[in-house]
Formats: sequence, structure tokens, C-alpha cells
Amino acid sequence: MKHLHISLVQYELYRMETGALVKKNSLPVSGGTIKASGVSNGLYLLKIVTGETVESHKIILK
Repeated sequence: MKHLHISLVQYELYRMETGALVKKNSLPVSGGTIKASGVSNGLYLLKIVTGETVESHKIILK
């Protein structure tokens, strides 16, 4: 089994109403901040990808 060194976490932010991708970027695995400046209020799906692991979270921006 191969052990991969993962240094970045990728994220995508989708607007729930339309399914449109509104923001995409990456952060170091050690941590960081996802900035939502310029994104309008509403319900969003945040997809986080670390290596082969994918998480999805519904979030509300006010």
C-alpha cells in the first residue's frame, strides 16, 4: 500500500439554488480560512477534498 503525502485541501462552494460553482481554491492541510467575500447571502454546499476523502456540508451565508 502506497502512503501519499497530502499537503493541500481543495474546496468548492456551490450555490444551492442554481448548482453554480461560485468559489474554488485550496488551503494547506495545516489549516486556513475560507473567505466568502464577494459571495452573496444564501444557502451553499461546501465540498472539501483531501486526497481521496470528500466531505460535503450545507452552509448558510448571512
